[in-house]
Amino acid sequence: MKITLRQQGDVTILSLKGPLVEEHAPILRKYLEDLLITNHVRIVMDLEGAHYIDTAALAILMNRIVEFQKRKGSIHLIGLNETLQTIFRDASLGECFRIFPTLEEACRSF
Repeated sequence: MKITLRQQGDVTILSLKGPLVEEHAPILRKYLEDLLITNHVRIVMDLEGAHYIDTAALAILMNRIVEFQKRKGSIHLIGLNETLQTIFRDASLGECFRIFPTLEEACRSF
């Protein structure tokens, strides 16, 4: 898995490439913790390059979104393929994470 960060105003865009699986979960956790520490709490996670997510990565996202929301931020998602859309829908995570069709819409929603 490869993660890249960039800023668009006060929004941090986290682009992920590759599968989000248990072996990569600590890397994702560290990135999210670092963003919290530096008070970057408006996050758009671009999953266009991530073709799969397992329960370990989902657990990290679920645990961290609470921390972002406590700080008046959130994690918004874009670029979900059909597999990821199904996973988020079946796990009822659409209520926790707002999913947007474009980066612009996700950034404007904060």
